[in-house]
Amino acid sequence: MSLLSLRDFTLSFNEGGRLLNAVKNIFLDIEESEMVALIGESGCGKSATALSLMGLSNDDAEYTGHIFFEGKDLAVFDEREWRSIRGERISMIFQEPMTALNPLLRVGPQIMEMLLVHQRIDKKNAKKMVLQMLKSVNLADEERIYKSYPHQLSGGQRQRIMIAMALINNPSLLIADEPTTALDVTIQAEIIDLIKRMNEQKGTAVLLISHNLSLVKGLTKRAYIMYSGSIVESGRTEDILSFPIHPYTRGLIASIPNVKNRGKRLYSIAGTVPSLEERSNCGCPFAPRCTIRSDRCFSNFPKQKDIQGHSYSCFFSPDEIEERMNG
Repeated sequence: MSLLSLRDFTLSFNEGGRLLNAVKNIFLDIEESEMVALIGESGCGKSATALSLMGLSNDDAEYTGHIFFEGKDLAVFDEREWRSIRGERISMIFQEPMTALNPLLRVGPQIMEMLLVHQRIDKKNAKKMVLQMLKSVNLADEERIYKSYPHQLSGGQRQRIMIAMALINNPSLLIADEPTTALDVTIQAEIIDLIKRMNEQKGTAVLLISHNLSLVKGLTKRAYIMYSGSIVESGRTEDILSFPIHPYTRGLIASIPNVKNRGKRLYSIAGTVPSLEERSNCGCPFAPRCTIRSDRCFSNFPKQKDIQGHSYSCFFSPDEIEERMNG
């Protein structure tokens, strides 16, 4: 049994009596100690999926399908049940730590609160554990950091505080939602190395959410490509990056700068991700932006095809996609 399994999961929001699908009929698995990537442009539903796994969706959100985690279906949990696992069994690193941390509290007590809520421990021992965790996430001068307010720390330090907070209870699953946003390249590499080290040392499974394909290369074992709330391709990360099938995945990879296209205009996918109100309930979600679309792409959703564990949702075969896109 997988640590986490989404089965035919749909997340909708009720807008004036109309249900708008942010995530639609997705299947996703994460094994124990595994690092998995969820990739897509902004607005594709990645963060909405992450928040649903934490029970943090808006009050007007509705779930259908299943979220199986450690044998329990989280989709039917009430708030009391969510609080029992949130921050203990499942933790999350948010995109922007400055908005996730309380600006009026010192960071040490904010991390300590995670321990006091979920474990029977006194404040003296809790502080010792927090200081040790600050060391483990490469924060020097941990006593000073413990007493600091968020605004007194750099972006990289605040992100390490978020990682410390997420890992203080040794969760089974860590959700990292764009953990390197707004950080410079050097700090980005340090944060990713830190998450990788924590995965290897503690055996914590990681769902890494990103729009950056280069970031997940060599880091995650498997990847899911999401577009407009649907999973359009999935498989081993190496296979997807080396042999992309779906036109959307191919477009994402073609837009990555490399030595071969130096001096040339970078490829970009025409159009933008549709808003919730603009999304259609029929047809392939990528059809309006796809360069090889046909009439049937607008009326039916393509069934998932599997090639030795590499799955994609498109009416065309890999050879047909190759011919049409390069013809």
